[in-house]
Amino acid sequence: MAPDILVTYLASYLLRIQTFLAYCVFISLYLRRVANTTAPGSVARVAFSAPIVLSNFAAPALFSRDTEICTALAVCFLLSWLGNFKVIGLCLNRGSLTETLDPVQFATVLCMPITPQTVMQNPLASAVGMVKTGVNRIPRVASNARLADDGGTAGQLVLGFLIKGVILGVVVFLLGRFELPVELRNFLYILGMYAFLSLLMDGPASLATSMVGLRIAPHFDQPYLSSSIADFWSRRWNLTAGNALRFLVYDPIMEGRLVKDGDVSGRRSHSRRQLGVAVSFVVSGMVHELILRWSAGAGVHGVEWRWFLFFSLQGPLLAAESELKKWAKGRKIELPRPVAIVLTCGFLLLLGDTLFFYPAVHSGLADRVVGSLSHTYKDLYQSVTGHIQL
Repeated sequence: MAPDILVTYLASYLLRIQTFLAYCVFISLYLRRVANTTAPGSVARVAFSAPIVLSNFAAPALFSRDTEICTALAVCFLLSWLGNFKVIGLCLNRGSLTETLDPVQFATVLCMPITPQTVMQNPLASAVGMVKTGVNRIPRVASNARLADDGGTAGQLVLGFLIKGVILGVVVFLLGRFELPVELRNFLYILGMYAFLSLLMDGPASLATSMVGLRIAPHFDQPYLSSSIADFWSRRWNLTAGNALRFLVYDPIMEGRLVKDGDVSGRRSHSRRQLGVAVSFVVSGMVHELILRWSAGAGVHGVEWRWFLFFSLQGPLLAAESELKKWAKGRKIELPRPVAIVLTCGFLLLLGDTLFFYPAVHSGLADRVVGSLSHTYKDLYQSVTGHIQL
């Protein structure tokens, strides 16, 4: 991503927000035109889309990494990561932008952290079944994959948005006010991250559901109830990012081709599935490592590659967990679900202590995020109390 040079020339935060929104409208109109006039996988589509990929990388430079870190990270997540994955997917005839969408829906899917409810399959879920009725005018397939699930009504998403806002406020208050034991601090970090990402997704999802006529696949589903590592990553944690990785990394490996063309049904080998999952996590690790280095700057010295390692390890861990489950099933050993939940969440927190949370704390990123959110909540409180007094 580019340095924060644009902050110097656009001093007003509101003006920069307006510039960001105008940019989103422009790239949506531009890419829809590209999609309608070029063939999937063609040199022309790639060439015309490449400038948007590059400008998406530069988009977070609209906001300061020092005083507006949360906004900068949100734009980084929306466009530099998810947006670019969607654009590249469009070039390869993969992902949500290739579905039947009107212009407003196209813009919504491109610029918001949502995935329309479709027939697509999560890599760690079981195989799809028979075709059912359509959703979003897309043929639906019976499946336990979360992309075939409904993320909720507009009212449910708005309620979730408000609840996550309260949770995040409590977490920010506790982290900013008290010196906490490392274990409790890490728990609050992951709870705050869950609430922050959910806020970023519940708002756009409710807007998409109520205003543009899209049914949305779920993006989080009570990750604290994960009973296995596979359950955590495939069904509960940040499924929007997981779907983007599946469209662009897992599916091409499974199909043995880069550009999607024609029927892709049929059974795939177990080894290819494991390879697809492992490579997906390696790519995820690379993306997270780049985000850490960009957002933390010089503070990342001494903790390089830990985020990359944390995510890259998940592939081998999932393979080992799968073999362990087979071994246990053959001996009719089954852990009670509450025990499995405690072991899963405890293991992920333990692994994250050194490889995920420590880099964020050591680099100063965690403190800057908490400070920025604390400032936002104080401004919101003063605004609300001021209107009440009036």
